Amino acid sequence: MADDNKTQVSLTLPSETVAAFDRLAGILEQDPATLMRQALDQYLASTGRQALEDAQGLDELDRGDSIELDDVLEKARRIVETAELNRRRAV
Repeated sequence: MADDNKTQVSLTLPSETVAAFDRLAGILEQDPATLMRQALDQYLASTGRQALEDAQGLDELDRGDSIELDDVLEKARRIVETAELNRRRAV
């Protein structure tokens, strides 16, 4: 099944990078473009994803979509107290 949701891009890369992809493509018997897409996907799944999540968090803070630290700490304190009471009752 063909993926029609594609956009063509042009990159300027160091010759050494292109040569490395060409060499890997020969060794792995794959198209260099496929290897480059896989490398970009892997980047987006790790470093890129973290940067996007950080940016989303900053956007939420800018909009005021946040919770006060004191509220979080109070909720955590209540959860711990309840767990301790339940543990004592179980003993």
